[in-house]
Amino acid sequence: MSAKHRYQVMGFPTQLVPTQSPYFPNYEVVRAFASQVRGRYGDDGVSRLREFYATRPWDDMWRGRVRHFFLIDPRRLSDSQLIWLDDVFHFMFEYQQALWMRNHWLHISREWEPEWLNVYTRRLALDDALRQEFRKLKARMPAGMTDMIWHEPAVWAPPAPPCTWIVAPASLGSAGGQARRLVAFSDARKGQYFPLPGPWDAEDYVPTSFDTSTTGSPGPSYYTDSPPASAASDDEDDGDEATKSDDEGKSAVATSI
Repeated sequence: MSAKHRYQVMGFPTQLVPTQSPYFPNYEVVRAFASQVRGRYGDDGVSRLREFYATRPWDDMWRGRVRHFFLIDPRRLSDSQLIWLDDVFHFMFEYQQALWMRNHWLHISREWEPEWLNVYTRRLALDDALRQEFRKLKARMPAGMTDMIWHEPAVWAPPAPPCTWIVAPASLGSAGGQARRLVAFSDARKGQYFPLPGPWDAEDYVPTSFDTSTTGSPGPSYYTDSPPASAASDDEDDGDEATKSDDEGKSAVATSI
């Protein structure tokens, strides 16, 4: 991976991630600054991180999701395409925690203290499960459906490498809601869009309770459990360089999409 320096974010030099998916931030912290990033978390960083995870920001991401299409008219889809699209939305709900994590990849090193290593390995195991399930979902894409579907704001697809957010001082506050503001701006301009097939177009619809644990959304306590033996492996068979890195990350000022 190229390590071309770009600019500073939150006070840290960054380097280019050229393999990132379009429209996602394509930078990461220069790895020589891992110790400085660790200092910004503070002595109780893991405790505060777990307190934040206990608020279940991935549930807020689901509640604030886009509920209509801009590019594809669902009325023109075949029965097999609609069935697969239903699978996509079920995948989004069942893996919302893993998807949120991949889009908010906090800068953590496995060379830090054991409690940080536990968070690191648990996150990696959850991300492995996400990528495996997404590959299966893509393999089932029916004839006539194109990759344009992944560019719909209403459809969540994991970015190629995890999406880095630079750690920021907690005093900086939250800058959340950017996606919702953009959609509201588009709606105000009365652009063409198509409601999702029911029941996915309903604002309060959930297939099961948010508290129901799934493989992709095991809940906040997942990060306090001991890591499974298989989670120690960093094998990445899809070129996911950022997951291999010891020092990838996202902002401690965790902001929901």
